[in-house]
Amino acid sequence: MSSHHDQIKHIAEKLEEWDYKLDRLEHRLHDLPHEVKHKVSEKLNEIKAKAGKLSERKQALQEDASHAVHEAEESVEDVVEGVKLLFKDIELDVKVDVS
Repeated sequence: MSSHHDQIKHIAEKLEEWDYKLDRLEHRLHDLPHEVKHKVSEKLNEIKAKAGKLSERKQALQEDASHAVHEAEESVEDVVEGVKLLFKDIELDVKVDVS
């Protein structure tokens, strides 16, 4: 990201995208077979936790952009990649397009 404002925008967009995907998955969760439902539910909880961490990092960037911007950018990318992998796992588990 070229600036902390771009980074904040990027985070906000990711959080909004994930919120939509999570909402869709949560509505589909009750239709899944029991053996898959538990597995997907655990992954959804993990995604929500990661999204919460990302939201905290966004808040920190907004409050003090000059302090630790580089560190925040690196950790944001780590969280984004982790959530992408979890969504892919869920797609494999339920064979549902969440893109």
